[in-house]
Amino acid sequence: MNVLNAEDITAGYTDIDILKGVSIHVEKGEIVAIVGPNGGGKTTLMKVLFGLLNPREGEVYYKDENITELDPTERVKKGIGYVPQEENVFSSLTIMENLEMGGYLMEDIEKEISEIFEMFSSLKGREDQKVKELSGGEKQMVALGRALVSDPEILLLDEPGAGLAPDLKEMVYGKIIDINELGTSILMIEQNAKKALRTSDRGYVLQTGENKYKGRGEDLLQNQDVLDFYLGG
Repeated sequence: MNVLNAEDITAGYTDIDILKGVSIHVEKGEIVAIVGPNGGGKTTLMKVLFGLLNPREGEVYYKDENITELDPTERVKKGIGYVPQEENVFSSLTIMENLEMGGYLMEDIEKEISEIFEMFSSLKGREDQKVKELSGGEKQMVALGRALVSDPEILLLDEPGAGLAPDLKEMVYGKIIDINELGTSILMIEQNAKKALRTSDRGYVLQTGENKYKGRGEDLLQNQDVLDFYLGG
C-alpha cells in the first residue's frame, strides 16, 4: 500500500518551474531516497509533499486521500512528519520544550516523549538542557524526536546528515534505520547519495526537476550511468 504518492508534480517559485512532472511514491514500511545534483528539485519536492509549496500541476495523495490542498498542520494530523535541513530545532529552548512543541496538536504526549528518550538514550536525563549547547548530532536527534512525537506514519527528511562529521552521520543514519524498523516509512534526500541508496529500499534520481532514474537502491548503485554522472564513478 502506498503511504505517500505524488503524481506529475510541476512546481516552482515566481514564474520558474523547478519540478517538471515529477512522480514518486513511498510504500508502507519503506525507506526511499531522493538523490541527484544540486538544483535538481529535491528540497522543492519535499516542500510540496509537506504542503509548504503548492504545486502548479499534479496531485499529492496520503494513502488514498488527495491532500494537495491541505496545509502542513493538517498533514501532520494525517500522519506526515517533516524534518527540514535548516532551522529544525528551537535552539533557545530545552530538549523537553522542543519535544513538547512537536506534540502541540496532541492532548497527551507523555508516553510518546518517554519513547523518544528511550530511542535517543544520549538525551535521557538532559531534558532541561538548552538545545544550543548540544552537538550537531544531538541536535539532529532532537529534530527527529520532535517530528516523531506526533507518531507519524511517514517521515520526510531533508538531508539528515548535512554538516555532520562522519561518525555523527553514521549515528544519525543508525537512528533512521531504527525508526523505520519500528514501522515508520521514510522518505529522505541526502547529499551523500551512495550512503542514502545503500540505506534505502528504493531511490529516485532527479535531474533538472525531472525523474531521471528510479529503482531499487542497490540497482541504482550498480547502474553505470548513475555512477558516472551522479555518484562520482
